[in-house]
Amino acid sequence: MNENLIEIELDARALEFIKESLTNATGVARWETKQEEMADGTVTTTDVPHDVRQDSLAHHLLKREDLAEGRIITCVLEDVPEDDLYHFRWGGKLKVDPNSIEYWKEGEGILRSVPIEYFGEGVQRLRAVPIPSATPWLVAAVQEYLRSAPNRVCIFDRCIASAGDRWIARSDFQPHIFQNQVYFALFHKDAESKERVASAISHASDVWLFYGVMSSLPPDSGLDPEGDAITRDAMEMLAQRTEKIVVGAYDGESYLIWSKPGS
Repeated sequence: MNENLIEIELDARALEFIKESLTNATGVARWETKQEEMADGTVTTTDVPHDVRQDSLAHHLLKREDLAEGRIITCVLEDVPEDDLYHFRWGGKLKVDPNSIEYWKEGEGILRSVPIEYFGEGVQRLRAVPIPSATPWLVAAVQEYLRSAPNRVCIFDRCIASAGDRWIARSDFQPHIFQNQVYFALFHKDAESKERVASAISHASDVWLFYGVMSSLPPDSGLDPEGDAITRDAMEMLAQRTEKIVVGAYDGESYLIWSKPGS
């Protein structure tokens, strides 16, 4: 198999997958920790789901009227059969090393390139690592977008995370929080750091569901580059001003990038 990765433009079938992914993201339950005082004076702590269907970034993106007019590209091996390109939930578009597996460990995040026999309490196997990886392609696209204007923003939704997750407090990448949703944002100042961009993508990545946007905000939006709460107005503006939507595809092996008409 040829090992060269190439950029390929996709047809309207790719838009349906993007819409499906965004729709799935609107229905993900974020967990909130609530305390309740009992009759005997003791306090119980429970985790309860918080429905974010009407407030998430994905919800606002789906309201965009120009989705059908955009251009969609992906990055795969150059000899992938055309029909296989539209099986977006199936892997096999890149080679994988069966001895190189990604794991998720509570408190540590993603562990890379560990033996296939690795196991332990609180460890979840994610996937085999694609070789070559399509992530540098996405990193380069994000860098190019961010460096083009001082008000540019890229933001990725960690769909299955909640603000109270312990690993977030230990992370060296401070997230932005909207209600109980966790987002990792990049700004113009991050454009020249491949490591910073790759870290944001890694923090938000999930094989089942991954998406983000390349957008812009006015200086008075209130979105703090150092990580803090996102206002409802800023969230809606991010969706309205989005120029590119990124969605994970092919069982985590690559991505689809939608670009608004004319961009």
